Amino acid sequence: MEESIRGFLILERGSTRSGESGILDHRFELVVLPLCQIYRSEGVTADALLPMLDHFLAALQDGRQYALEIQNDEYLVPSYFQCLQHHGIAHVLRGGPSPLLDRVLQPYVLTARRVVVRMKACGDHTLLMGLRETVRRCTEEKKNLFVYVEDGEEMSALSFLMMVMNVLNKDLAKLSPIRRNAA
Repeated sequence: MEESIRGFLILERGSTRSGESGILDHRFELVVLPLCQIYRSEGVTADALLPMLDHFLAALQDGRQYALEIQNDEYLVPSYFQCLQHHGIAHVLRGGPSPLLDRVLQPYVLTARRVVVRMKACGDHTLLMGLRETVRRCTEEKKNLFVYVEDGEEMSALSFLMMVMNVLNKDLAKLSPIRRNAA
């Protein structure tokens, strides 16, 4: 009997075995495509990357939802977001060197009907405020939000999610099955 998992899949380098079939089957509602770090020595400018990216995104499987995670902040220019929006691809918001709050306040950053946030768990107040603003914008703009939290150096993903639920709504945290399982 087949399970009906409705989540998302992050395709990492080396994450699938050779010959594995059906990796992009119906179980995954959203597929995150991480773009590797592009080094300055490679000489790829935003102007050079965008036509290649546009061609790649146009070739993606119809009927599936995708999100693109880009490592280079210098490529986060308005034409990049326009390209993603044209193809209905979500931009992955990352907690990192540039605060999530700064990123989510950009009017053009939510490029698709789904929004993806990827971060490491930590107690940083600005990260929590950024996540709260992301939830607010998604609610206001009627977008679905996917949040992927990795264990951080200072706290686990589970502890971070509990902290987020307390920040968003104390009643939500009390009702959460996560809290019952953690107790």
